[in-house]
Amino acid sequence: MNATTQLLTTLRSGACLKLGGRSHRFFLLKNSTQLPADQAAARKLACDGTLRPHGIDSHGNYVFALSAKGQKQ
Repeated sequence: MNATTQLLTTLRSGACLKLGGRSHRFFLLKNSTQLPADQAAARKLACDGTLRPHGIDSHGNYVFALSAKGQKQ
């Protein structure tokens, strides 16, 4: 399973993708546990329309959600 497919599978299973406001690194959050995310795969999904911006959390992290395109793939 490649990194992009693995990231999409994790997001569909309930994880949230965030981008650190200070570190500028992507990470996953699932069940209050921070998980590493493949940076290249996350950046690709954020740029190709699979993910959409979903706001900024209380810690200054950018939050991303699956777009309609991401839910269908």
